Amino acid sequence: MKEWWNRLVLRQKFAAVGTGALFVLLLVWLAIHTQSQQVTDGRAWIREQAAKDPAELTSVLAQKRTAELKQAYSEGKISYSALLPDYAMIGDSRAAALAGYQILDGDRDIAVIGTDCQDI
Repeated sequence: MKEWWNRLVLRQKFAAVGTGALFVLLLVWLAIHTQSQQVTDGRAWIREQAAKDPAELTSVLAQKRTAELKQAYSEGKISYSALLPDYAMIGDSRAAALAGYQILDGDRDIAVIGTDCQDI
């Protein structure tokens, strides 16, 4: 490699170094331009979201979360009780069976076997 470099004329050496430097500058410019475009796209998306009605955004996000939970449940990644994060089961033996069979979390199952509607 050293012999090859020594055989080159000064003009050829400058051309080789210049080509390498140009290539590095091109890569740097491409990286900066790509990042700049991503930032511009991100800012445009934020402005678009900020212009929307908060109630509409909340509804869209809730629907998206529900769809994600249903898919995770159908794939067996989460349990049935994860679909109901805020619940308390009050009832009789049927409600108690849900905790007994570990369908729902027993900490939130306030059920008594032998109870009827008047006792609840």
